[in-house]
Amino acid sequence: MPTDAYALLRGALQSDPGRPLLTMYDDLTGERIELSVTTFDNWVAKTANFLLDELLLEPGEAVSVALPAHWQTAVITVAVLVAGGALADGPARITFWLEGAELPADPVVEEIVGLALRPMGLGLIAPQEGVLDYAVDVRAHGDRFAPRYPSAAVAVTGLPERILTDRLDPLLPVLAGGGSLVLCRHTDPAALAHRVDAERVTATFGLEVAGLPRLG
Repeated sequence: MPTDAYALLRGALQSDPGRPLLTMYDDLTGERIELSVTTFDNWVAKTANFLLDELLLEPGEAVSVALPAHWQTAVITVAVLVAGGALADGPARITFWLEGAELPADPVVEEIVGLALRPMGLGLIAPQEGVLDYAVDVRAHGDRFAPRYPSAAVAVTGLPERILTDRLDPLLPVLAGGGSLVLCRHTDPAALAHRVDAERVTATFGLEVAGLPRLG
């Protein structure tokens, strides 16, 4: 049965706020970052407030999140839903853009929010006129969020697993089911076996590891 995204996040906070929700490894940079449910919620709140207060998100408005799988992408995705928006399949007035990619030229795009996805959550390497720097702008917003519009309805089957993945597809299911993600970026296959043991992984999604069930 569908529930709204805000209720889904609040439920996770009430059940176990300190549990790890998302642990990300970047095998190109050596970065490892772990977000508890509480820390993830703080980032979602800041981003949802940023969407509403600075970008003037309207109820049900579609937002383009043109970013690869990353902890910041996970935060933005959930924040859009919590704030009452939707995820766009194409160009949208509000677009989250990856630095280095071609800037969106569609006339529908009015607000471009840039991310570099650098370690430590650092901002854009080369700021551009007309592009907001997510890492800088979002920090000015409060880390508590009160809904102003109905949050997006989501229908998910909860997953209690600790999932090794290179995608964000299982994000809402683990949020609903008490599970967690070990997200691999620029994946080094040679590192996966050790990571499975170190992070106590119980299943995979999008990655093959001998001896573990693959959920997708």
